[in-house]
Amino acid sequence: MILSRLGIVRSLGLFSLFLAVFIGTLFLGLEGSSFLREQSADSLPKSEEIEEFHASAPIRTAGDFISVSHHSALESRSGQDFFLFSWIKLRRNLKDGEEAIFLAKIEGNRSAAHGYSLGLVRRGNIVRPTFYWRDSAGRGQSFLFSEIEVFPKRWILLAVEIRKNQRLSLFSGQIDPLGAVQEIFHGSYELEEEVIPSNTAPLFIGSRRTGNFRGEIGPFGIFRGEQLSERFVQLRNHLKSVELALPDELPPEDVMLFVPETEEDLSPFHHPIRIRGIGEFVSKKERKSEENV
Repeated sequence: MILSRLGIVRSLGLFSLFLAVFIGTLFLGLEGSSFLREQSADSLPKSEEIEEFHASAPIRTAGDFISVSHHSALESRSGQDFFLFSWIKLRRNLKDGEEAIFLAKIEGNRSAAHGYSLGLVRRGNIVRPTFYWRDSAGRGQSFLFSEIEVFPKRWILLAVEIRKNQRLSLFSGQIDPLGAVQEIFHGSYELEEEVIPSNTAPLFIGSRRTGNFRGEIGPFGIFRGEQLSERFVQLRNHLKSVELALPDELPPEDVMLFVPETEEDLSPFHHPIRIRGIGEFVSKKERKSEENV
């Protein structure tokens, strides 16, 4: 009986020792893995370091927008290629059925509207880019492209390429976990004939009237030229950078509009940039920050 009790005591002692060693090893392992995770996270480039532009336009309410007065440079021409782009940042996820148009040069009512526009639309759990391209004769339509993954408060690039006014392609630039911008192709449409939207409406960027876009507008621009399609890839690569710059090989005459910092057009046309609502918000924010100093 005594031997049996001693055996039990020894067994319990060995089990307690094993349990203590196991817990200690597990704790050290968890601490070590946490340390490694922290170290590896610190060693990765932060997406925020490349996400922010020198200047952007906050769109907080309907009626906050940037506008550029009508000019023939903002429209396509027969036999030429047309390219437009904009960096945007959504403040929140779109609601089911919601359409957020953030760039538009449209004239006419809904049934006879002609011009072009770019935005996002949500149906169910799927968000897709939507692009409107229609002339005054009714040729063209609204085009939906393949699903796009959009995260609130993160920058995304949307670019539309139109070859000879007949082939429409849409690309996006998404920031991956390592901070690099990954390009995604969302599809193309081939039109039976040239469609050249033309009107006298201003170009609006942001949220005009009852627009649903809320967030920020970053750099945006328009390019046009007879051989521009040969530089589409190069152009997209140059636009996927916070230090936004144009390719040296791009002829100045192909630059119709280039606004990297909200308030100034760097194209040869130097289009006047009108800001509504946004400037008032920024000035109030600046005054508030000054008062808190």
